[in-house]
Amino acid sequence: MDAIKNSSPNNIDQIRNLIFGEQIQDYERRFQELIKKFENLKKSLQIQKNELDEQLNKMEFNFKQSLSDQHNDLQKELKKQTQFIKQEILTVEEHLSKLTEDKLDKNQMADLLINLAMQLKGESILDQIDRDITPHE
Repeated sequence: MDAIKNSSPNNIDQIRNLIFGEQIQDYERRFQELIKKFENLKKSLQIQKNELDEQLNKMEFNFKQSLSDQHNDLQKELKKQTQFIKQEILTVEEHLSKLTEDKLDKNQMADLLINLAMQLKGESILDQIDRDITPHE
């Protein structure tokens, strides 16, 4: 046992090389190949990630731009519709004002209808008043 403890690392490598021989070298070569493949995959994934990030940024920019354009269009349309509605309200108010001015007073309408009725009867208002004032026999 003391001989094994006192043996140098070169001796252990030689013993290992004798026991396992070419298998260890084959495993080490395969391990190095796997490390290279892993590094290549890592680089490839990083490139793809960068490309996807760039595409995502472009899409986000386009979406924001489109949304902003639509918002501006809607604001313009809303302003246009608001102005149209205000103009329509003013027009209606003008018509109402004109109708109010042109509207006959109820008393005036009653007097006109009484005069019309009297004319149809062939009497005048004065005849009617006389009849109302004079006592009936």
